[in-house]
Amino acid sequence: MKDMKIKYYDLLALKGIHTEINIAMLKVIMMSLSGYSSVDFYAEPGHSEICKNKWKDTSVRFHKLRLIPPIFFGSGGRMAVRDAISCLYVLKAFFTTNRYDLLMFSLAYPFAQNLIYLLSKLLNRENVYVCLHGEMEVLIDDRPFRSKKYQNLTKIVLKKKSNIHYIVLGESIFANLKH
Repeated sequence: MKDMKIKYYDLLALKGIHTEINIAMLKVIMMSLSGYSSVDFYAEPGHSEICKNKWKDTSVRFHKLRLIPPIFFGSGGRMAVRDAISCLYVLKAFFTTNRYDLLMFSLAYPFAQNLIYLLSKLLNRENVYVCLHGEMEVLIDDRPFRSKKYQNLTKIVLKKKSNIHYIVLGESIFANLKH
């Protein structure tokens, strides 16, 4: 195996939300894989800092992503803006790594999920993992900010045959996928 790097991107979590999930996923990935040379975790600044403080050793490098410009905090367009910005980080992840590197994306909204699918297919990437949990509820939730377009985009990517490895957390979320 070539010199494999692990790049883990959390594209949604803010501050302390989902820190336990991300730390557990990092541990699982590192325990189940051998031969990697480095592990890098990317997340919103507050979230990345909290994860770094909870991590007990220096085996992971923590990096800060800017997911929402401050002008959009509290805005109704926050989800779409965040999804668009996430797509830029997905592009960066694919084009700054080689095909042997493992890419892990946690919490991705539909545009980013579809871009992950497209790039993994076009670039013939097999070491791509997407961890889904709370955002899966977009499939059954009819709140106004979760539009039919978002529901349809999520359904499209999940129905496509791909080499992406999906990790679905939560029994209720897995059950919701049957709709």
